[in-house]
Amino acid sequence: MAAAGIAVTVGGGPIAVASDDEVVLGTTVPLTGAHKRSGTDTHNRYELAIRRINERGGFDVDGKRYRLTACYYGDNSHPLKAQELIGRLIYEDGVKFILGPYHSVQNRAVLATVKRNRVPMVDAHSIAQKQDNRRNGYAFAVAATPDQYFMPAREFAAAISEGFGKAANDLRIAIATQDDAFSQQVRAGVLSDVRRLGTTCVIDDQLPENFADMSVTLEKIKALKPDLFLVSGHESTAISAMSQI
Repeated sequence: MAAAGIAVTVGGGPIAVASDDEVVLGTTVPLTGAHKRSGTDTHNRYELAIRRINERGGFDVDGKRYRLTACYYGDNSHPLKAQELIGRLIYEDGVKFILGPYHSVQNRAVLATVKRNRVPMVDAHSIAQKQDNRRNGYAFAVAATPDQYFMPAREFAAAISEGFGKAANDLRIAIATQDDAFSQQVRAGVLSDVRRLGTTCVIDDQLPENFADMSVTLEKIKALKPDLFLVSGHESTAISAMSQI
């Protein structure tokens, strides 16, 4: 069998025609623009999954083995472009299975298209709940909702608190979140669990978009010494936060 073929298209053009033992997956990724770094990572992760599945002989449907191949269009980090290109994948390229684009805004933009055309889409990225329209029956999530992102860390900290000579309700939590729908729902989940677990939130900071310095928050951390520090944002936020911490 031939290896999976990859069609990475930024400006347009035909995709590779799949053989009768291949299933073509289509998506858009931000190969340029504000989300270029995350788009590249998304492309690489999809490719890793496809390669691993094909290395194991693909997958079985009613006794027949199929391999995966993928077509990517670059959406320039723009939701309307993502919507246009998902339409192209369906109408012009004949793709019958969609992988969710990177970023919740792009996902929201394409949901109506996959619903209208009854094409299944797998959301590989968490989507802000107010944008969640998966009840249409054609979009399927494989990630936790934003409010659940830090739940295991919070519950684990509460569970082991006695080992540090503290009761669970004596734990002090600090959070720093960006001001976007996704990150703010992460924050809402943290604050909900603070109430549920009886812990205390001693720092609740908002990080500006594309921030490069969190020294103000870190000075508060040094002064107040919380037991758990949670930071929510996108990839550039995480990199900046980790390097400064």
